[in-house]
Parts: sequence; C-alpha cells; structure tokens
Amino acid sequence: MKKLLLLSFLCLAGTVFAQTNLTFYNFRTVGQTNFLNPAINSRQAFTLGILDNYNHFYLPGITAYDVLRSDETANQTLDKILSNDKYNLKNIQLYNEVNPLFIGFKVKRNYISFGLQTTLNHNISLPKDVLTMIYFGNTSINGLVGKDIQVSDLKLNVSAFSSAYLSFSRDINEKLTIGVKGKYHIGIYNGELLRNVSTLKTDSTGTNNTYRITATTDYELRGAGADRIDGIINAKSLDPMKLGMDYLNKPVGSGFSVDLGMNYRATKRFSISASVLDLGYINWKEAKSYAQKANFYFEGFVTDDPTQIDTTTLKNLQDSVTELFKPVQTTIAGYRTYFSPKVYVGLQYNLYNSGSIGFVGYGEMWNGKFRPGASVSYTQRVWRLLDLRVNYNIYREQYQNVGAGMALSLGPLVMYLMSDNIIGWAPLDGTLRLNSHYTNARVGVNINIGGRFDRDNDGVPDRKDKCKRVPGLVKFDGCPDTDNDSVPDTKDECIDVKGTVAANGCPDIDGDGVKDLSDSCVNEKGSMKLHGCPDMDNDGVADKFDKCPQDSGMVSRGGCPDRDGDGVLDKADLCPDVAGFMITKGCPDADRDSVPDNADECPSIPGLVKFNGCPDTDGDGIINKLDSCIAEAGPASTYGCPDTDGDGVADKYDNCPTEAGTIENAGCPALDPSLVVLNEEEKKVLNEAFSSLEFQTGTAKISESSLASLTELAALLVAKPLYKLEINGHTDNVGNAAKNQKLSQDRANAVKKYLSSNGVEGNRLKATGFGSKKPVADNKTPEGRQKNRRVEFKIVK
Repeated sequence: MKKLLLLSFLCLAGTVFAQTNLTFYNFRTVGQTNFLNPAINSRQAFTLGILDNYNHFYLPGITAYDVLRSDETANQTLDKILSNDKYNLKNIQLYNEVNPLFIGFKVKRNYISFGLQTTLNHNISLPKDVLTMIYFGNTSINGLVGKDIQVSDLKLNVSAFSSAYLSFSRDINEKLTIGVKGKYHIGIYNGELLRNVSTLKTDSTGTNNTYRITATTDYELRGAGADRIDGIINAKSLDPMKLGMDYLNKPVGSGFSVDLGMNYRATKRFSISASVLDLGYINWKEAKSYAQKANFYFEGFVTDDPTQIDTTTLKNLQDSVTELFKPVQTTIAGYRTYFSPKVYVGLQYNLYNSGSIGFVGYGEMWNGKFRPGASVSYTQRVWRLLDLRVNYNIYREQYQNVGAGMALSLGPLVMYLMSDNIIGWAPLDGTLRLNSHYTNARVGVNINIGGRFDRDNDGVPDRKDKCKRVPGLVKFDGCPDTDNDSVPDTKDECIDVKGTVAANGCPDIDGDGVKDLSDSCVNEKGSMKLHGCPDMDNDGVADKFDKCPQDSGMVSRGGCPDRDGDGVLDKADLCPDVAGFMITKGCPDADRDSVPDNADECPSIPGLVKFNGCPDTDGDGIINKLDSCIAEAGPASTYGCPDTDGDGVADKYDNCPTEAGTIENAGCPALDPSLVVLNEEEKKVLNEAFSSLEFQTGTAKISESSLASLTELAALLVAKPLYKLEINGHTDNVGNAAKNQKLSQDRANAVKKYLSSNGVEGNRLKATGFGSKKPVADNKTPEGRQKNRRVEFKIVK
C-alpha cells in the first residue's frame, strides 16, 4: 500500500530536460540516431522504424529496479531513502517518447527522413515532508507533528504533445555534412503551477495518536486540456501513443521547432560533430486559470499510518481537502511555452578493428541554468551481426553511471536496446544503488532494406570495398586518397603530397627531374645534388642558403668568400686582406683588448674600448698616461690624484688634507679676519670657561661648579672692552628637535645673562641656539652625544 501511495505521486513526475540519450548519439546502425543530430544518419539505404520507445526516470536513491520489484525489500529501500536527509525529492523526472513511424532513405548525397512522435514531459519538485507524511504517516517519531510543512515548495510543470517531423541532410563534400529537421507539434495538454503559498500542520495536542490538521492554501495554476490530465492520472495504464491518437483531432495547442546539426570528417578516421535541438515553442489555446485561497482544519486524524485510516475518517478528510483545494476556474488568453534547447558535441575516432572510441558533451538550458553532461564510449562490431557499445556517463553531477547499448542485425531486421545507466536496472543493494539517481532506456525495431556491412565505416559496403579495413572514398571503391590529389593511395607514389595523375600522384612543378616531395625549390629548376635548388655562382651552396649568391665562396662560410681566412666574411671584414678577429670585424688587435690596432691609441698595452684601447688602472676615468696617481683614484681637477677634502689641492700637496682650504694656503683654510688673536693667558681663560660649563640635566640652569670660570671670563671681557663674545648653544639629537632647539637657545641666553650680571655690556654679547644641527661627534654613541651637548665661545672684534 505504501508503495502505491508513493508511485501515485511519481506518476505525475517528470521533466522536459530529461532526454540525454548519451549512449544513442552517433549510433549509426540505427536510423533514429538522427534524432540527436540531423547530420548523422544511418548507413542503410532505407530504414523503416516500426517501434521506438524511450523512457527516462530520475529520483535520488530510487532506481527503475526499485519501482518494478514488489517484495518487502523494495519497501525497506524506500523507507531508508525517505528517512535519509541526503536524498531530496526535488526535480523528480519521468520522460516518455514513442515514435510509431520512422522512414529514412538516401538519395545520392542526401538523406531524408520523416515520421510521427508522441511525447510526455513532466516536471515536479515535491517537498520531502509531504511525501514522508503520505508514506510514513504524520507521527511525532518523524518529527512532523507541530511542524509547518511547506507545501509551497511543490512545483509542477507538465505537458504532452504529438509531433510530425521532416529531416534533411546533405554531404556538402567528402568531409562535411549538414542537416536540419523541422517539427510541427500538436498540443495535448499543458499545466504549470504559477503561484503556490500553502502550508500544512498537525498540532501537538492530540491524544491516542489523534490530532487536528490545519492548512492554508493560496495557489494559481494555468493550463490547457486540464481535463485530460485528470483522466491520465486516474487511468489504470498509460499508453502515450493511444493518448496522442485520442486527442490528435482535438488539439489545445500547436507549434514549431527546428534541429540543426553538422558532422565534419577531419581525417579518414577522426570526425567532429555538433547539434542544437528543440529551438521552438508551442502556443496553447483554450487556456484556463485555476486559483484558490482558503483555510482548513480537520479533527480526529490518526496519523501513525495513513494506510490504516478508517473509511469514514478518510472520506471526511478527502471531502474537506477537496473543498479546500477546489479551485476557482477562469478562462484566460492563450499563452506560449518554449522548449529547452539542447546542445550535443561529439568526437569519434574509427579504429582498424571495426571499432571506434567516442566522446559526447551535452548541455541544456533550463530556467536560466546550464545543465551539462558528458560521455566516453567504445563501440565494437562483432561478426557482422552485432554492434555493441559501452560508455561511462556524467549527468547532473552524478558520476556512477555506466551505459551500454546493442543493435542485433538479423537479415533486414534490426533490434536495438540501450541505456545511459544500466546500474539502475540491476538488482543491486548498498551505496552503489542508492547513488544511482537516474535510469533511462531506448528500445526499438527497424527494418532495413539495402542493408550492407561496412567494416571500416566509410560508406562503401565490404562487397565493393577494395580497402576493407581502411576508411576511404566512394569514388575510389573505398580506398583513401590521403593527399586529395585524385590518385588513390594504392596507386600514389607520394601518398602524403598532392601530385598529378600523370606523375602517379607525385608533383614536379619546375620540371627539373626532382619530385616536389624531394625538391627543396619546387618552383625553380636545380640540380639533384642540391635537392632541386639552383646555384648561380656554382660554389656548391644552393642560392636559397647562399649568403653571397653572386660571389663564389666556401661551403663552410655559407657560400661567401674570406680572403684572409680569419673567419670573417669579406663583405663584413673591414680588413679583408689582413687576418683579424670577429670582435674587431676582421682587423688585427695586437694587445687583444677588442680595439683594432688601427683605432687603438695604446696598441701595445691592453686597455678599454671606451678609452680607445688605453688602460685606466685605478678606474677613475683618467687614462694612465694622463694620470699622475695611476694606482689611486682621483678627480680630473687634481690629475687623477686623490683630494679628500675636495678643495682642488691633491692630498699629497695638501697641508690640511681633511679640511678644505685654498690653493694659496697649500690646502689650508684662510684665517678669519674677524677673529681676535688671543695670548696664551686669554686662551686659558676661554678654554676653562668652555670645558667647565655644565647645566642641570634637561634645564638651562648653570651648575654652581661652572660659575667660577664664567666669572673669570666676565673679568677678561670687562678688561678688554673691544672684545665681543659669540655664545653658541648645541644639543645632541635625542628627543624632540623643537625642544632641543629651544633648550640650546635658553642655555646660551643663561650664559649671556650671567656675564651681563658681572659687568659685561649686553651689546657685546651674542647668544645663539643651534639645537642638534651642528654635531661635532657621532650621536650614535653615548660619548659622542656628550660631546655634542655643549656651549661654545668665540671672541671676535
């Protein structure tokens, strides 16, 4: 009973993007392979399809085998799936396609086919909680009591239509085939859930497993031929072909679509193909809208197991639910639905052993999203009767898919069966089966007239094929013409090079007796020795390789002369009659300094190119013969001798080498005329005041120990009224620069103030603070910083 409840929902389920058919692509023993690419057709002259049926089923964790079996193990499997959060029930798929008639035939370079088809496309996204309640019951064990079940997650899109189609393809040349297929569709029914804001809840106040169910509904459904959907759902069995015939004379919609395809045989074994399918639409008429907004509750519902509900309670519940969801029906204007375009891209490589390997890429646009798939396959023909294919498929991020297909040829009768995932049909248990989310199958029977066996798949039957194991051309009885020169390989002496029939497939355009295959100069007459190339100067070097084609030269020199034999060709040799070097362009270089002798100012001494071959030992930019200090670098102003203080007097002549001075004073600085010349006693007083001057830390307050020497300095200045004193304060670089500047100024002012208080006129005293701007020692050491914290005295006139 549980299984029937589940399947009653699944019978509604399906999708319009279910037709993958990865195993069926480019299966040329079966004429219907052009359903997937109108440019790929049967090898038969005439095909009559009397049965072709395709079904596709997708549901996470449930396979076709589960649906078909009826024992308790199947129920246990369904229990496990619905109890596992890993498996959701969105995008459940069921696709059914019946082709009662297919006729295909060749007319020279063309292939024409036509037929009839009926298709059912369903798409449903089912909330798992709803299905769990239907299957298990709405019990506290399942966690559904007291929980809002979002019925609004239910999505529905269903349609059915019949089609008549006409397909045409043409071999444009030996390599390219293009095809187009037009389809006219007659609509049978369509339904689409546009809005659904509904909830369902079982309260938690029941006793004896009896609860109250409350529900709200707000939905809108549009459709055409909705009465037919109801009839299909309630039918004991479903025959898509009978469905199409029953409603063919009462269509509720019509539309068109087109398929496009190409197949390009890049080489005699390798081909590339591509197709775009279902570019079209259906216009639906006699459309209606079904909408409802309502609230509902029902008392006394035993929810442990819905299969055990008594008839009266179930009848009351059904009446209430029916009343709740009974829609308000409104006639609306017609509407249009579009098919989901599909894209196939195929690669195939034919092997020598009547087999082939292939790749198929698949893609489809659905609701603005691209859904990809892919397949890798191997196909083998066995005993001229059986075509077998195995493949590995990836579809919708599912990776455990192994496909297989076969076509059995018994005279004119061809029976075929194939599936993209045979795991779904196998009686397997465990993880492998639970991860097999989809299953499909195509089965059919054809009658072939003019059937033929073609081992190398080149379109020429073996009974007429002179090269049975190598793909070839019809015009050469199945033998290839690799270079496309109209000479079959069996007679072509130059198989890979296009030639002429008269030359047995080999070209000789210049007529020099050397076949173009061996002729390096196909448009110029030459000699056999030089592979058909001319040699104008007869030096044994072909003109195309001869760097001097009009001057006879040596083979080792590329056909150019070298009179002095120095390895530098005469045309590039500046000294062609005197042996030289490559770096000096063929001229001699006695000192080997890369400066030719005729340009070397020091030809017998190795030097530098930038100094015209003369040396510069100390690298100061002054050549040795002009450098007064060859071993020591110096500036040009002192003739290459060092000048440490940069005063223009070389150190060896500078009496003050570390102190910039003047040439007149032999490199020493000139005396400052403003300075006073002090006697020894006065120098002692000044030095004592400088060396003993100290301040309290971080302030401008003079230490008591320094006052005595400052008093003596004040007495000296009072005794010498013409003397003036400059007081300059300095600090180290520790701390803020602005604060250091202020401190140095304050300390200079403090000394000035003390001297003034001891009788020295203020206009004779100048106090200046320099901060840390004029260090006399390195501020990086404590000793250096101590020396930089000072107040200097200078007596001026």
